Amino acid sequence: GRLEGWNSQLWPVKPDGESTPLLYTEGFKFPDGRAVLYPLSWQPPAEAPDDEYDLALNNGRMLEHFQSTNQSGRGGRTLSLSPDWFVEISPQLASERGLAEGDWVKLTSRRGSLEVPVVVTERVEGGSLFISIHQGKPGINQLTGEHHDPVVNTPAYKELAVKLEKLSREPHPSPLPRHNFRYGKRTPITHVPVEAKWQRDDYTPPPAQEPHPEKF
Repeated sequence: GRLEGWNSQLWPVKPDGESTPLLYTEGFKFPDGRAVLYPLSWQPPAEAPDDEYDLALNNGRMLEHFQSTNQSGRGGRTLSLSPDWFVEISPQLASERGLAEGDWVKLTSRRGSLEVPVVVTERVEGGSLFISIHQGKPGINQLTGEHHDPVVNTPAYKELAVKLEKLSREPHPSPLPRHNFRYGKRTPITHVPVEAKWQRDDYTPPPAQEPHPEKF
């Protein structure tokens, strides 16, 4: 019954059903209640651009997709926002390499290669590229390596150097459709207008809490 009417629970939920909207107000999960910090020293990336693989390929998520589109790929409208795979390049790099929107390129790392059209955008700069993780199987994994963070042991997917070759294929007419929200005009705001929320009839102020001593 607690979830009726679009209500939600905040994890971790206590045995009596009470949510936990704010963690660690009484201390951290260590015997003395204090947080444990691990100092780290910066280390250079295990893979960086060089004379042959001269570009840095960043990769990550897109707002409209989920993982390998195993959910978002089934909805027509969501899929229509970005149905095809592409790589984002900067206007500077496009000028240097003679590339235009929709031109096909071959991206090659020290392990493999793939072919995608380009989207020219100021979302990236210089010799940095961006490609999504969503489209294609095995997709970006064709290029990534086995190196990992030496401290936390997570894969270093972002440390990826590639070279780019322009292909003679017919250009893609619209690698990122014009109705994608990225082409919209943003309306910047100076702050989050929480005062508007406070004026709503259904707004309930949070209960007052006793201050806790600082713990670090």
